[in-house]
Amino acid sequence: MVLAFRAGVVALACGLVLAVVMHAGCSKPKKRILTKEQQRSIQDSILTTAPTLASPINANLSDKIRLLGVEVNPTKATPGTEVTFTYYWEVLDVLEGEWKVFGHLERPGKRQLLDHHPVRDLYPIKDWGKGQIIKDEQKITLDKGFSNGEAILWVGVFNEQTWNEKQANDRLEIKNPNDVPHDKDNRIRAATLVIEGSAAATTVPANGRRPRYIARQVEEKIEVNGKLDEEAWKSAPKTRTFVQPDGKPGNAAYATYAKVVYDETNVYVGFQVQDDDIRSTFENRDEPLWEQDVVEIYLDPDNDGKKYVELQVSPKNVIFDAVFESHRNPPWREAAAASLPIQSAVSVDGTVNEDGGDDKSWTVEIAIPFTAIPGVTAKPNTGTSWTINLYRIDNKGARDMAHQAVWAPVGGDFHNLTNAGDLTFAAAMTRPATPPAPPAELPAGAAPAPTHPPDGPGATPPTPAPTPTGTPPTGEPTQPQPGQNP
Repeated sequence: MVLAFRAGVVALACGLVLAVVMHAGCSKPKKRILTKEQQRSIQDSILTTAPTLASPINANLSDKIRLLGVEVNPTKATPGTEVTFTYYWEVLDVLEGEWKVFGHLERPGKRQLLDHHPVRDLYPIKDWGKGQIIKDEQKITLDKGFSNGEAILWVGVFNEQTWNEKQANDRLEIKNPNDVPHDKDNRIRAATLVIEGSAAATTVPANGRRPRYIARQVEEKIEVNGKLDEEAWKSAPKTRTFVQPDGKPGNAAYATYAKVVYDETNVYVGFQVQDDDIRSTFENRDEPLWEQDVVEIYLDPDNDGKKYVELQVSPKNVIFDAVFESHRNPPWREAAAASLPIQSAVSVDGTVNEDGGDDKSWTVEIAIPFTAIPGVTAKPNTGTSWTINLYRIDNKGARDMAHQAVWAPVGGDFHNLTNAGDLTFAAAMTRPATPPAPPAELPAGAAPAPTHPPDGPGATPPTPAPTPTGTPPTGEPTQPQPGQNP
């Protein structure tokens, strides 16, 4: 009897121990058991020295991880084929928690998610050791929905547990933003991939280049007088001469170019417009200035096409300003209810609204306070890029492409920002005695150096783009996905 009782107690105790073990197993993730081959893969990924990279990034993420750079192989690919992205990481300090690498490979209207745990999901960030340099190779099959052109790879590190529990982004912060191309969501512009041979509709120039203007910060005071006569304007590079919206060469009689600079409080845009018959009869703010002579600016600081600003100035210095929440929404009269505190001035070489005058040109100077732009609270960090497009319409045929001119050709829809250009904010240039003009336009992947002018003569202007049809996609999925912006 005693032996039976003792045996029962032992059995009960063993059952409790087993139950505790099983319960513990349900509340904690199981420890992954790696094969010898997988362990060898991890060891091979830990480098003894940092690699020499052609395009180093060196982004400090919350003093925990440094992204040294990303290599792409091949650099050109067709949808449906394999592409390898190789990330190089330096561990600055141990990082606890469920952190994961996110990657967004993006073209206008298309995003492919490349979220992953490093080293083919074998070596999570929480297991990294301080001082390690890690080679993280990721092979993907390029989605077939990409159109031809340049795709941008945006990279960072996010907390997967926060996303799973709250559907909220918790990302490591870029601690050296002035040195790293990035956006306001702690996404690093890490690499580019040229997509070719796609069956999807091409909405950008066939050579894959999106126009880019590098604006330099200036120290001297800019007087908004419509003359563009300060040294800052003289040394700023011109855009290329505007083309027709479908990419065809512009009419020489309406030759137009622009310049952009900025200071601590404003971004300044200057237009030089050739015109042999200068006309605009509008007198009041927010009238339909586009029906006669006008210059126009479209600005989308978030680069998502959802909330953007349209600004127009006529030869009589009448202003139109509007804030749209998405593509042409709300209707323009409602959008124009915004009254942004911008400054503008116009200088006319000739006369306005007079027949038989000797008209030659008009010049526009516009100061846009950063804080006047919705969603912008201060001067952008060096390396930040906004979506921008610049237009000019001539009164002889406001509805005719032959009488329109544009910096980035987007077809007949001026509000098509998927095909617009990039405005990149760069540091002030230290000018030598006889300063060479920095290049105004570069392809999308070539970010400017933050403390000195970029090398080279500038990019070849884009080739003509086909006229898009219909409403351009916004590039946002219906539901947010892990690691992306909700």
